[in-house]
Amino acid sequence: MNKNKNNSLEQLLIKTSDYFSQSVEIGDTLPLIIQEVQIYLQCNVVFVCYVDCDNQEQMITYPSSPELLPNITLKKYLGSKTNLIKVLDRSSTTEPIMKAEINAPISVITPQIKELFPNEIWGVLFAYDYDPLRTWLDSEIETIKEITKNITFAVERYLIYKKLVVKIKEVEDNKIIDTLTHLANSKSFKDCLDFEWHRLAREKQPLSLIIINFNCSQPDYLESILSAIGSILQENIKRSSDLASRYGEQTFAMILPNTNNQGAKIITKQIKKEMELSLQNFPDLTVNIGVVTYLPKPDMDYGKIWENTLNLVDQYSWDGISIYSLNSDLIINNSN
Repeated sequence: MNKNKNNSLEQLLIKTSDYFSQSVEIGDTLPLIIQEVQIYLQCNVVFVCYVDCDNQEQMITYPSSPELLPNITLKKYLGSKTNLIKVLDRSSTTEPIMKAEINAPISVITPQIKELFPNEIWGVLFAYDYDPLRTWLDSEIETIKEITKNITFAVERYLIYKKLVVKIKEVEDNKIIDTLTHLANSKSFKDCLDFEWHRLAREKQPLSLIIINFNCSQPDYLESILSAIGSILQENIKRSSDLASRYGEQTFAMILPNTNNQGAKIITKQIKKEMELSLQNFPDLTVNIGVVTYLPKPDMDYGKIWENTLNLVDQYSWDGISIYSLNSDLIINNSN
């Protein structure tokens, strides 16, 4: 290998490492690597075909002339036990367009990561030169081997990352507690509301909900306000069937089964009184607190009713307590 080519190879490997350090996403880094390889080889097109986590074939290339990109299937490579580079020079298998071709399989090699990916071969790096008289140099073959090693490490990191993202989402989806306030989260609220609605519809008993939302122009106080309201709601849970939750970013909701409007109003007033004492030192803070009472029926769309109630609370501003009753006309009382 001549000195210039050696320097070019070193620069290519350095660039490859730099690109992979910028992002774990293969779609962000591989096009840049492919461009550098194409410049290094001085060939017509370089691209990577691979099988994604959904077992679908994908292609990554640096923008080039569409007519230069072939239709490729990876079926003949999947399950292969070889990691050797296959070189096709002036081969009849490259018809109908004669070309010099390099196929470099990209394998998953780490045993633990193989368990996450069903195929021995993740993908293949292809390099095409449409001059069929082109002969690939040994130095170019060695370069492709080094590049595919780097790509393999990046691919394995990518597969672990994608698996981690899925697991994190599963954990988030299965959470039932809000970590800041230690109350139930919105998922738990919806599950509880679904259960209590149907139970109380059968028993023909009332269901009351307390809704609290607040607005503070000082973001530095947000966590302190959330914690304070969370503690107040937790202290006002008197029965095991009651549920206090952080429903949204600045919204809380309490489920009070078998509680009529009058009983819910007493609890709401107590919460209001405690919040006035606990939150009085926070500047630029407005708090809305309301109670809504339902008489559940099996054929009622309680999800839609709940969302409409939230919209009412968001849109209506009051000084005291707003009392809603869906058993009759909307009643609003400003109570001190």
